[in-house]
Parts: sequence; structure tokens; C-alpha cells
Amino acid sequence: MAAKKYKLNYNGFITPDKIKGGNQMKYIFNLILFLTFAVSLYAESSEAIIVYTMKGCSRCEFTINYLKEHNIKYTEFPTEIESNNSAMWSAIEKSGKPGVDKITMPVIINNGEVYFSIENLDDFVKKLSEDQ
Repeated sequence: MAAKKYKLNYNGFITPDKIKGGNQMKYIFNLILFLTFAVSLYAESSEAIIVYTMKGCSRCEFTINYLKEHNIKYTEFPTEIESNNSAMWSAIEKSGKPGVDKITMPVIINNGEVYFSIENLDDFVKKLSEDQ
């Protein structure tokens, strides 16, 4: 019995139009899942500053405006979104710092260090620009 010969085809990416048998939705779901994972992995590995903000908070607005004006990379997480609020409180609790019962916004994470209830916000954000 002769062995069957198989020809491997390396002609590029699989696209939804090449998928047969109703697997297009599975492909699209997996693609979205992969892209979400890739973006979150990039966000975690980047040295961008994380800023948790609250609607109507003048200190939060000041911080975001300063970072924008000085082209400092940051990611803003509005705490009106429940998942962001939970993530913020989790980071605060994990920081092990005292005074977590009541905080003053914004909450800033820089190089893994969590800062909240920042007394002199003006000096603090200026120091952020020096660190970048």
C-alpha cells in the first residue's frame, strides 16, 4: 500500500470566508478573545500610569489634564463603571497602606505603587513627569 502524500499549504492567515461548516462565529469569538488578551497583556506590561477617576472630581480633572498636556502615557479608569471601582478598591487594599476607609481621589498607580489621598497633588503630578 502506497503512502498518501499531503501537501501543506502556508498561504497566510485563515479568514472567516475560508472557514466552512458554521465555524465562522467560533472563529470570530476566538479572534476577539485573543485580541482582548493581547491588549490586556500589553496594558499590563506598559509603563503607563493608571489613574482612577470620579465624575465631577476637580482633582481628577487636574491630574488628567496635566498628564495630557505633558504627553505622559496614562490609562484612565472612571470609577462610575463598577468593574473599575472594584479594581481600584482591590489595588488600594493590596497596597497595605493605612487609611483605606476613606480616600481622596484620584487613585494613581505608577510602577506598581498605589497612591491615594495625595496631599500635594500639584507636586505629585510634576514628579510623575520627571519620572517619565
